[in-house]
Amino acid sequence: MQSYSFLQSALLQTNALDSLIVQEPRYGLLDCNFIQLQRLINIILDVFNIKYGQLFQLKDNGEYVILNPGLGYENDILDYELWNHFNTVSASSSPRKLPYHAVQTLFSPPFTSEPLSFISYPLRNENGPLGIFILGGTSNGVPYAFQGMNARVIKNIINIISMSLNRIKQGADLVDSSGQTLNYLIYSIFDHDAYTSKHSNTTAIRAEKIAKIMGCTEREIQILKWSAILHDIGKMVVPVKVLNKPNPLNLSEWKVMRLHPEIGSLIIGLTTGLSAIAEIVYTHHEHYDGKGYPLGLQGEQIPLPSRILSVVDAYGAMTENRSYQSAKSVLQAQQELMKCAGTHFDPAVVDKFLNILNTGRLISENIV
Repeated sequence: MQSYSFLQSALLQTNALDSLIVQEPRYGLLDCNFIQLQRLINIILDVFNIKYGQLFQLKDNGEYVILNPGLGYENDILDYELWNHFNTVSASSSPRKLPYHAVQTLFSPPFTSEPLSFISYPLRNENGPLGIFILGGTSNGVPYAFQGMNARVIKNIINIISMSLNRIKQGADLVDSSGQTLNYLIYSIFDHDAYTSKHSNTTAIRAEKIAKIMGCTEREIQILKWSAILHDIGKMVVPVKVLNKPNPLNLSEWKVMRLHPEIGSLIIGLTTGLSAIAEIVYTHHEHYDGKGYPLGLQGEQIPLPSRILSVVDAYGAMTENRSYQSAKSVLQAQQELMKCAGTHFDPAVVDKFLNILNTGRLISENIV
C-alpha cells in the first residue's frame, strides 16, 4: 500500500532513531514517568466514560504494586485470592473478569448500586508479564469491552500501557531506536481511522518541502517528517464515532477532540522517548496569535516544526473530503491560508507554502 511504502522508506532514511533526540522538551507534560502514565490513563477513562482504572506493576519478587493510589485501593498487600487471580491472568495472557470478592477487596466503598463490570487485562512485553490493568465500567454486551469502546481500542490501549510500563521499568531515559514501537503506533492509528493514512503521508511530504526551503537541517527535517506522520496518533483514543461524525461536534465531543495533541505527545514520549517528536505533536494545534490549544502559545513560542505542521495539516484538512465537509478547491484553500496568516498561522510559513504550490513543486508527487 502507498501509505506503508512511504513509512518504510522514511524509517530507512532515519536509520538510528535515537539520533532524532536533538532537544529537551520545553513543556512539562512530556517526561516519561508514572505521573505522565497516570495522566494518560485518566484521559482514557474520561474519554470513554470508564468509571475506574487501576494499574498494578509486577515486581521482580512476584508482588504486585499499585501505581495509581487514591482511586479506592487502600491496602498495601494484596490478599491471596487477588494475587492468585492476577497470576492467572498474567499466565493466560488473556483478560478475565475480576471475581466479586476481589472487587470488594480492591474498591471502597463496595459497588452494589450499579451493574459494573471489572476486567483484569494482562500487561506484557516479549519477556513475560509486567503487571495488570483493571478497568471498571458499564458493559456494552461484548466480552471484555465497555460502552463506547471496542476490542480494537482496548487492545491498543493495553499495548500502549504495556509499552510505557516496559520502558519505565527499563529506565526513563531509554530511547526506542529500533523503530519497532513507532511502526506499531503508525499501524495502530491507521487501523483506527483509515483516513489518517493518506492524510499523514501527504502532510509529511508537504512539511518536508517547506522545511527545506526554510533552511532546516536534515536531522530537523527527519524529526518533522516523523512528527507529521504521527501528529494524529492521539486520535486512536478518540472514539471513531466522534472522528467521523457527519455533523458538527457538540461541546463534549469537541472537548474530547481537543485532547488529541496531549494524548499523542504522551503516547510518543512514554513509549519511545522521542521527546522532540512528542513536543511537535503536542503543539501542532497552537495558533500564531496565541488562541490555539492546548497551551495557548504565541508566535515563536511555538516550535518552527509545529508552525510548519499546522499549515500543511490545515491545508490537507481543507482539500480532502471528510465525513463532515466536502473538499475545498486548491484556490479556496490558498485563500483561507492567506486569510488566517498572522492569526492561525505563521505568515512566513504560509508564504513559503504558497510559493511551493504556485511553482508546481508538489505536482510531481500528485499531492497538490
